[in-house]
Amino acid sequence: VGGPRAYQAPAWWGRPRDLERPPKQANESAGSLRSTLAPMPAGSCVVRDSRLWHGGTPNRRPYPRYLPNLEFFSIEYQRHLEETHHRGRFTAKCMPKEVFQLLSPRAKKVAADLVALDSSSVPRGVKANFVQPQGRALKEQLNKILNDLPIGGTYVFSGSSHQCYQAQDIVSG
Repeated sequence: VGGPRAYQAPAWWGRPRDLERPPKQANESAGSLRSTLAPMPAGSCVVRDSRLWHGGTPNRRPYPRYLPNLEFFSIEYQRHLEETHHRGRFTAKCMPKEVFQLLSPRAKKVAADLVALDSSSVPRGVKANFVQPQGRALKEQLNKILNDLPIGGTYVFSGSSHQCYQAQDIVSG
């Protein structure tokens, strides 16, 4: 009650770091699938090292879960991105000028490189395809599409790498 408190999330040690991809959810322990940090008290945050394998637990509710987040990395990594001319979500100018103007002088100093020249270019809202079927829902959707195909018909699937692995498992299984 009241004030921040530290909580250490469970960690499952011994996972190899050099494999092509993390283990399939079906191979995860029951404990890891039930592990969750939510719900958390208002004002809480999770700090994690993004180099570690991570993933969400199954969403057993009939509506999507959202994870508002801020991502930080070292100035050395920022310099590397600039030197390699990397373009993407980690290099985008993502702060509207009107938000920047509300910051304290210290925060303005830290966030100066994030300000978009044109505030209308900053994406807002939720992407139309933000919620994607996964797990059992994806399997059911793909099975229906494949079962409805005429003999000799083809279906081209495109999705995230994880969805493509799931689709491959469905076809080969």
